[in-house]
Formats: sequence, structure tokens, C-alpha cells
Amino acid sequence: MKVSLSLKVASKTGESRITYISDEAAGYLKKYLGDRIDDVDAWVFPSETDATRHMSEDRAWRTVIDNVEKAGLGKSKEATVHRRRKIHPHSFRKFFFSKTVGVIGETASHAMMGHGTYLKTNYRRTEAERAKDYLKCMPYLTVFGESPDMNRWKEETKLEAVRAFAQALGVDPLRLRIEKAKESGKDLSIGEEIEAIQNEI
Repeated sequence: MKVSLSLKVASKTGESRITYISDEAAGYLKKYLGDRIDDVDAWVFPSETDATRHMSEDRAWRTVIDNVEKAGLGKSKEATVHRRRKIHPHSFRKFFFSKTVGVIGETASHAMMGHGTYLKTNYRRTEAERAKDYLKCMPYLTVFGESPDMNRWKEETKLEAVRAFAQALGVDPLRLRIEKAKESGKDLSIGEEIEAIQNEI
């Protein structure tokens, strides 16, 4: 299976376009579909009363909210008139945009979300180019795994701890980093700086 799945879907404008899902989402989707995965005529989200029809938008919204409640995440925003929930279906679109805009830019992010104003511009590019954009974003779209942001935070936290320990032992991390950078002719990565400090102490 490819890293990203491309599915032709009918958008809210009634026009067909291509979208993508992550490896993580594809894995959960396969489990959810079960034997239906080979039925090309089956709805991904069928109606609870008639499998030949798709789930209504209202029912889909309610299903998300119900599961958010079951997970204990059904808190509402405070000091708002309608007490809007912190997590709701539209939150997923906000999550997608916030994670992709810094990777592929505003125009491409809006286009992937199906915003018509941006589709005409982005869809001048080939499907392969759009798929490549999504692959750049996919590591940042994980929900249950670790994103590059989280890995970076862990590395930086470890570096700060190692620096503090070195200073307690009388080692100057800043001086060491400058010296090692001069020796190698380049700035040290977080991993290289941690290794240099550990070797020094």
C-alpha cells in the first residue's frame, strides 16, 4: 500500500476531487471497514437504518460528539454564549490547517481542505506534486503516534537537562558547543551537542 491513499470524493461543491489520508488513518479505516473494504459499492459511513444510504451529516456530527464525550474530552469553551465544545468535527479541519500551513504554505493547505478559492490555483499542479505536498505534511498529522514536533520537544528537553547537569559539574555547555562547532566547521545538532557534553563530563 502506498504511503498516502488518494480517494475520489464528491465535495460540498458537488465536484469530484482527490484528497489524501495518512498511513495512521488508513490503518484505522481498514479495521473499521473490515470485510466491507472489498465492496466498492459500500458506503464508508452507512446509515444506521439503511446500509444502501450514507450516514447523514447530522448523524455523523452527533457520532463524533458522542465519542468525544465517551473519551472524557467533552469540555466546552468557557465564557462563550453557546458553550461551544473544545473538540468538535470542525476541530479536525483546524488541526489539519495548523499543522500543514507551515510545511506547504497557506494556498496549498487551503486547497487540500477543499476551499474553492484556492483549488483553482493549486490544481494547476500535477497530482504527483500535490501528493508530494501531502507526504511532507503527513508526519505532522499523526494523532496517536509521535509527530516531529513532539520528537523535537523531547530532544530539546533532554538537551536542557544535560546542560544543567554539566553546569553543576563545572562544565560550560556554551563554551563546549562553540569549540566543537569550530572543530567540525558547522553548527552542532541537538544529538551532537548532547554527545559532546556527555563525553566531556
